[in-house]
Amino acid sequence: MVLKFSFASALAALAVAGSARAAVLNVVGGELLGASGVDVNGTLYDVLFDGGSCASMFDGCDETADFGPFAGDEVAALAAAQALLDQVLIDGPEGMFDSQPNLVAGCGLPQSCAVRIPYQMDGPSWEGALANNVWSGSMTSDIVVTSTSGPGSINSPGSTLAVFTPVAAVPLPASGVLGLAGLAALGMATRRRS
Repeated sequence: MVLKFSFASALAALAVAGSARAAVLNVVGGELLGASGVDVNGTLYDVLFDGGSCASMFDGCDETADFGPFAGDEVAALAAAQALLDQVLIDGPEGMFDSQPNLVAGCGLPQSCAVRIPYQMDGPSWEGALANNVWSGSMTSDIVVTSTSGPGSINSPGSTLAVFTPVAAVPLPASGVLGLAGLAALGMATRRRS
C-alpha cells in the first residue's frame, strides 16, 4: 500500500512540475522587451512591448479582430493587464521594471509606464486595458483602467503597446515520458508481487 501511495504521489508531483511555469522576461541591454509564459487566467502567452503605433503593431488597428486573443473581450484584456503587473512589471534580478518604468521598451519616462492592450474598436478609436505602473518617490502604485486612443497615433514617451500571442502547448520532454514509463512499470511490478 505504501508503494501505491508513493507511485500516485510521484505521478501527481510530475504532473504539477510539468504544468508549473513562471514568466521568463526578455531583457536586452537592461531594457524589458517582453516576456514568455505570462499566465492569464490559466493560459500562457508570450508578450512583446513596442512604442510604435497601434496600426503598425495590430494589422492596421482598424477592426476589433486585429487585437488577437483578447479581441472584443474587455474582461480578458483587463486580466492580461493585471498579469503584466503581477508577473512582468516587477523588480527582480533581471531589472527594476517596477521602480524604474522607463526600462520597459517604449516607455521613456522614469516615473511611469502605461502598457496598453487594445481589445476593441469604438468608431475611429480603439479601447484598451491599461496596466499603469507609476513610481512616485518611495512607493509604487499599480492600477488597471481602460483607455481610448486613435489607431494611427504614436504612443507618448510614457506608454507602450503589448502584443499577446498564445504559447503553443509544449509536449512532455522525452526524459519525462521515460520517467513516467518507469514509474508505471514499477507500479505494475509491485502489484504483481502483492
